[in-house]
Amino acid sequence: MRLSRIAVADFRKLKRLEISGLGEGLNVIVGDNEAGKSTVLAALRAALFERHRVMGRVVEEMLPYGREVRPTIELDFEKDGVAYALRKAFYQRPEAELNSGGRAWTGDAADDEIARVLRFTRPGRGESKPDEHHGIFGLLWVTQGMSHRGLGIGAGREHVAGALEREVGDVTGGEHGRALLQLAEERRSRFWEKSGKPRAEIRRADSELGGTARAARGGAEAVAGA
Repeated sequence: MRLSRIAVADFRKLKRLEISGLGEGLNVIVGDNEAGKSTVLAALRAALFERHRVMGRVVEEMLPYGREVRPTIELDFEKDGVAYALRKAFYQRPEAELNSGGRAWTGDAADDEIARVLRFTRPGRGESKPDEHHGIFGLLWVTQGMSHRGLGIGAGREHVAGALEREVGDVTGGEHGRALLQLAEERRSRFWEKSGKPRAEIRRADSELGGTARAARGGAEAVAGA
């Protein structure tokens, strides 16, 4: 996933903010303490992982202090070469709309499509939890003050396992796999016959090891006798 734009309105302390032109690689957002950097991350998570109709404490924490407004987040991002534009509004007249390649999803369908595209599990009710619902992103996004906590793979377990299986498959399958097996067979045949019997080099090393062990025991007994 590559994020290119985020626009936030009436979300916590952010009355209106737009960050665009985000490119590949590392993007750094710089600001003074309490400028709202963590709030941008919270808005990004809300847009991606919270249901647009979520209520209770979750949406209350989105509201600026003492104001009855409509927190709104817009995201432009790319996933697997496909561009997406997402817009979510919470609390008053909750709304969700996702557009991609001439197609549009709205309401619950937009929430479901985002979950499918990003491969995470939507919470049934209430707020989403990084170690249960955010998939692989729950492993990669670290909130300020939470870096000391252990990683909970949760819903990201299948994604991580699948990635490891693909990597192992790339190593052990195809041309790489055949070369690995051939090398292993060559190393084995150097020291053992097909019947499993050790070749002369192994027998000689084993004999030398036995002799060294006997000499060491004899030396130890001599010292003990003295």
